[in-house]
Amino acid sequence: MGGTHGSPRLPRLGLSVAFVGELAFSQLSSGVRSVLIRRASADSLGGNLAGQPEVVVIDAEPPGFDQPAVERLTGEARNLGASIVGIHGPAGTEPIWDGLVDLELGLGRDGAAATALPFVPPVDPLLFNPCDFPQVPEKRFAVVVSPEATAAELSSALGAIRDAAADPTDVFLPGGAADVGLPSGMEPIREALGAPALARRLKPYRGVLGHPGLHPDPRTEAALIVRLAASGIPTALVDRRREFLDLLSPELRDALAAVSIQDLRDRHARELVSVRLRRAALKCHSGVATWRTIAEALGRSVEQPARLSVLLATKRPNFLEPAIRQVNRQSYQPRELIVVLHGDDFSPDVAETLEHQVEGPLSIVRADGRLPLGDALNLGVEAARGELIVKMDDDDWYAEDHLWDLVLAHEYSGAALVGKAAEFLFLADLGITIRRFARDAETSDRRITSGALLVHRDTLIEVGGWAAVRRREQAPLISAIVGASHRVHRTHGFGYLMNRHGTGHTWNPEVDYFLLHSERQWRGAAFEAAGLDR
Repeated sequence: MGGTHGSPRLPRLGLSVAFVGELAFSQLSSGVRSVLIRRASADSLGGNLAGQPEVVVIDAEPPGFDQPAVERLTGEARNLGASIVGIHGPAGTEPIWDGLVDLELGLGRDGAAATALPFVPPVDPLLFNPCDFPQVPEKRFAVVVSPEATAAELSSALGAIRDAAADPTDVFLPGGAADVGLPSGMEPIREALGAPALARRLKPYRGVLGHPGLHPDPRTEAALIVRLAASGIPTALVDRRREFLDLLSPELRDALAAVSIQDLRDRHARELVSVRLRRAALKCHSGVATWRTIAEALGRSVEQPARLSVLLATKRPNFLEPAIRQVNRQSYQPRELIVVLHGDDFSPDVAETLEHQVEGPLSIVRADGRLPLGDALNLGVEAARGELIVKMDDDDWYAEDHLWDLVLAHEYSGAALVGKAAEFLFLADLGITIRRFARDAETSDRRITSGALLVHRDTLIEVGGWAAVRRREQAPLISAIVGASHRVHRTHGFGYLMNRHGTGHTWNPEVDYFLLHSERQWRGAAFEAAGLDR
C-alpha cells in the first residue's frame, strides 16, 4: 500500500474513554482515545488520562477491583464530569458496577435487554470485510460450533440443521467443542483458527447455517454472526433465539430475518444476501458506529462522519429533476450536492427550482458547454467542501444506501478511489436488464464506471483532477491514481442500475457490445434484481 491516502484509516471519534477491565478495553477501545486503568493506579484516574475523561467503561468483573475501589473510581470520574458505562457479563453475573453507572450495555441479569442498551462487541473492518468475496461459491454449507457449546443442545441443533439443509455440510469444531456424533451428510473440520482466519476460511462456502444450540449463550452467537456478516459471508438462521436478535442493530436483525436457506442455493440471491448483511454489519456494528450509539444514549456529542460532496454534472435539463430524486433518496449524511450545469440550455429559474427540490446543502456551478466534461467536473470540485468526492450520473438509478456502500468500501479497503462496475444495465431499446462482469467485485479490478465512484478529495487534487476528456472520464483518473501509488478498489455492483436509454450518452457502443458480455437477463428494468427497492 502506498501513498498518504492509500492506507487503511478508519474514522475516529474525538472521545476520551477510560476502561476498567481488559475485556472492556479489548471490546470498545477502537475508534476513541482510550486508556486502560489498572488496579495499581486506580486511585489517580485523572493522572492516567492526562486530562478529563468523558466516559468510563467498566467490565462486569474487572480483575483486581473490588466494590470499594470501583466506587472510589466512579466518584472521581463523576467529579471530572465523566459518564459511567457498565458492560454486562454472562447471564446471572452480578456486575461490580451495579447502581453506579449511567448506561448498561448488553443483556441484563435476567437475560433480556429491556434495561440495557443492546451490545455486541464491534467488528474491526480491517479484519472483517468482504474483500475477495467469491461470487461463485462451493456447493457445501458450513456450520460453526463454539467451544463452550453443550453436547445435548449441540446434538439437537445439528439434527435440525441437517433436516433443513438437506445438503452436504462441513461442521467447524474448534478445540474444546463438545464431543458429539455428527448426523449423516455432515463432515467434521477441526482447525485451530482465530476469528479473522475463520472468516477467510468460510468465504468460499455457499453459506453458514446458524442455530442457538451451536453456542453457549446469545452473546457468543451474536459476536459470531456480526463477524460473519461484516465479512460478507451469507448466513441463514435455522432457528432464532429472541435474546440473540435483541443484541443486534435493527438493520442487521431485519436483514437476517429476510434470509432463507433457499436464497443461498441461488448464486445471484446469495450474493445479494451477502451485500445486505455486510452493509448492515459494517454500517451499524463497527467501533465508531457502536460509540456513536453509546454517545447518543449518554447525550454526548461526537464528531460527524466524513462529509461527502456529490458531483452531478449534466447538459440535459429534462434529466435534472429525476437525478435530484436519486440524490435525495440517499441515506448517508452528512453530504452536499454540487450541481454542475454544463451548457446554456437551462431555464432562467433553474437555480430557484433546484433550491426548492434539493434536500440539504447545495452549490450550483455554471460550466461553459464547450468545456470537456472533465473540466466541468473540476469546476465542481473547486466548489466542494467534502473530504470525499462522489460522482453520480443524471440518468442512472441508485439504491438509498449507494453512498454508504462507497464509504464503507473506502474504509475497509483503504483505497483512495472506490467504485462499482456497471454490472447491471437496463437496455431500453430491448426492454431488458442484463448483468455482466460479476466475478471481480471486492478486488482491485479497475472496471469502475464513472457514475458510481468515490475518490478522496486530496488524492484527486494531487493527481491533477479530472482529465480534460469528453467521455470515459474515469479511465485517466484511475490510471493517474494508480500511477501515484494509490490504491483502487471495486466494490459490489448492487444498488446501481445503469440506464442505457439510447440518447445523450458520452459513451455510445452498440447494444450488441453489452449483450456480448451478458451473464444473466431479466425483463424490464430489474430494480429488485439489482438491489434497488423502488
